[in-house]
Amino acid sequence: MHDSPDLHDALTRTDATLSEVIRRAGRGLEPELERELDAHLRGLRAVLPDADVDAAEATIEAAKRVADSAEPEAPLLMLAMAREQLTHVVHRRARSRRRRAAA
Repeated sequence: MHDSPDLHDALTRTDATLSEVIRRAGRGLEPELERELDAHLRGLRAVLPDADVDAAEATIEAAKRVADSAEPEAPLLMLAMAREQLTHVVHRRARSRRRRAAA
């Protein structure tokens, strides 16, 4: 893990792409969108500790299922839960870093 203050920025960029995935649910995973999702995962891996990377991986995998699913209702629910968990992880990690920096 790199000690970077960009947790919220990484989450914001990822959220923007996830919103696009949701708007296009069930229309297939275009190569450009897949590259964006993979880039977000790499970026999140760079700013999250290993223990929290699972949340990022689950979110990106769920997003890909939403894009590819002919019936995206269940994958959309899974994505919402994974996205919520990732948001929680990022906010918790950012609070932890702020406390360490203040000490």
